[in-house]
Amino acid sequence: MRRPLICSLIMTVLAVPLGASAQPSRAFRQAQIALGPLISPVARAPGAIAPQVYTRSRAAAVELLLDDRLDGTGFIIDAKGRMITAAHVVETPRERIEARTIYGRVNAKLLALDLGHDLALLQLDPPPNGGSWPTLPIAERTPAVTSTVYLFGTPQFRHHVLIQGMIARDMPTYEYLPDLQRYISILHLSAPSPGGTSGGPWMNSEGEVIGVQSGMMLTHGSPVGLAYMVPLGAIQALVRRGVDARTPSAGVAVEEIWEQPREYLRQFPAKTQGVVVKIKHGPALDVDLKHNDLIIQIDGRRTPLRDDLLGYIRAKSAGETVTLTVLRGREARRVKITLDSLERRARN
Repeated sequence: MRRPLICSLIMTVLAVPLGASAQPSRAFRQAQIALGPLISPVARAPGAIAPQVYTRSRAAAVELLLDDRLDGTGFIIDAKGRMITAAHVVETPRERIEARTIYGRVNAKLLALDLGHDLALLQLDPPPNGGSWPTLPIAERTPAVTSTVYLFGTPQFRHHVLIQGMIARDMPTYEYLPDLQRYISILHLSAPSPGGTSGGPWMNSEGEVIGVQSGMMLTHGSPVGLAYMVPLGAIQALVRRGVDARTPSAGVAVEEIWEQPREYLRQFPAKTQGVVVKIKHGPALDVDLKHNDLIIQIDGRRTPLRDDLLGYIRAKSAGETVTLTVLRGREARRVKITLDSLERRARN
């Protein structure tokens, strides 16, 4: 499109100094009026964040204190003081949960968990002045892949920081949290996500919440610039439900077969597909499933990808039984697992 260049040239011509005694002609003034809409600077480029978003985010975001330590970020979603954060910030029993807000320190109570998405819903005490809490609106839809998005949080104990990122995947996937022994469903973002931003809101350019910061990808302990964002649909569901989710889990962590060393691959026929058992906990401890077993099917469905196995399990209910077909060397066997609930385990 050539109009910006043409407009720049016209603006340059119209801006030529007239000299000390010269006066702008009537034609010159009319040209300025006519071309004004073309040459006036745009308030913000498409996708750039609205100027008021920072102010609104600073008012509605909170910093979470767990027994007086600053451990994460959250944000208020309604005037009565319900708020969202990452579950891993607040799920471990504490003596006190408090929020640093625009009104000072306020007590908070845990209402509900969705551990399969690393989400927590909390309730703040009423504001000291008896008024209403400022809020951040929740978006209706997730921006398209490659869209610019913005995180508000407290990175490394630095307050009120806005961080820019980009949506890097068009569908949710699963990442394993080894310290908490569970998978979470997330969207990948190309973005920095320093410690302390967990639970912070990811927003579109209008300041509407489109996700929650959960974690980041690490290689040998160092971040690689890929952030984990809790998807919008999970936030909407937790707010609507208001009680714990019941996320089904088979208690296994797996890798895809093509991640394995060549000596492992040689024990199977060429082009064998499946996912490899690496970690067991919960219900998987009670069945004949071993480290490095290759899961090739679940209930007769093939599992070439990690998402195939986990997506099928997440579509079931806690208490249901699934049958895994596994290869141990070249020997095939079937293993039945009764699914557990992540939230039940955490609460008990």
